[in-house]
Amino acid sequence: MASITPRERWMVSQVVTAFQLAPYESAIQTLFRNRFASKIDPFLKGLSSSQHLLFFYEGGNEPSTHPGPIIDKLSCSEGISMDPDCGFVYFIRTIAFRKPVNLNIAGDADLVFGQFPQLPLQSLHSTLRSFFLPAVEYFDNSDWKKCSHNQRNDLIRFTSNFCKELGEAIDSFTDGIQLRKPDPRFSLIEIRMDYLRACRNPDIVSHFEELLDEWCRQIEKYLEASSDAGATQTDGGPRSEARTLHGIESWRTKMRRLSSIIHQLKSDTCHTVFQVLQAVTKLSPSVSPKSRQAVFHTLRRCKQLDIAITEAFNEARDNVKYLTTLERFIDPLYSGAPSNVFESLNALMNAIAMIYSISRYYNTSERMAAFFTKITKQARPCFGGTSSPHVPVG
Repeated sequence: MASITPRERWMVSQVVTAFQLAPYESAIQTLFRNRFASKIDPFLKGLSSSQHLLFFYEGGNEPSTHPGPIIDKLSCSEGISMDPDCGFVYFIRTIAFRKPVNLNIAGDADLVFGQFPQLPLQSLHSTLRSFFLPAVEYFDNSDWKKCSHNQRNDLIRFTSNFCKELGEAIDSFTDGIQLRKPDPRFSLIEIRMDYLRACRNPDIVSHFEELLDEWCRQIEKYLEASSDAGATQTDGGPRSEARTLHGIESWRTKMRRLSSIIHQLKSDTCHTVFQVLQAVTKLSPSVSPKSRQAVFHTLRRCKQLDIAITEAFNEARDNVKYLTTLERFIDPLYSGAPSNVFESLNALMNAIAMIYSISRYYNTSERMAAFFTKITKQARPCFGGTSSPHVPVG
């Protein structure tokens, strides 16, 4: 085994500090020269396919007292397929491809280091809301320099809108379904190395089957509740259909939550569960026929749910896409000025016709009839001389 270089020793120290693994620094140095060498050496020489290298630790910040589990839980990757639930330590080359990093120097600008938190979206949202926006809003003319007044307002408005949507996305993920992780007593890294051996372990198979069944019940419950909520929406006028909670916002929230479920099902953790159970149905003669049949039915049930989730997500995404185009045409209906309403009707009708001819999900007769009814209710007071442009919801 080659001796560790000053550059690699510096990389080890960053990983050790980030994951609080100081007692196991020597064991991690051995990992760098053994198991991780096939990725680290090409990366430092500039011969790898990417300019970055990631390290992640499945154990969080509470390492075991024994070095064995540490070695199993620490992984190195280029980030092509990794579980996003862990925080990352990353190294980025700032020099050209095929140009090697000087290994005899502990640290310089050719290789930079950073830590990716476990909750990156929350960190970004907090930074924008608590630091960036307040700072920009208090800029004076000397801070803006040559930036025009319109550009200043655009920057603040677009950043505020992005911060708002990011916060809504975080809330939808937080309030959505969180699929339970496998029991930590089962090492997913070891399981991935030999699925055939794992599928012969009755404890693993039983636990994974129970886990998959629980995921299916969670998803079925959400889809059923989501369908019931859509059926009981109240009639709040065209603006409520296109923008408020009962329209585009509800579809956007649904899209985000379904996207979260799909993302979790595609994670390495869920993939490992699927692979083990599929191996049970195909490769394991030691499993009893009854158990194999139970696993087969659970997998088939999950496959059907996957199709249902994809269809529901496509519907939500399609409706968000087309309802967004109606927002600017519907706003004049709430201005109360007949001239504004009259000018917007032609463009609104053209937009609705476009949706009816293109949209796969929103072009049903029932939805179009209900939407035209809402438009009529909202436009009538404007032309009838009613003092308020709003009508009671009934």
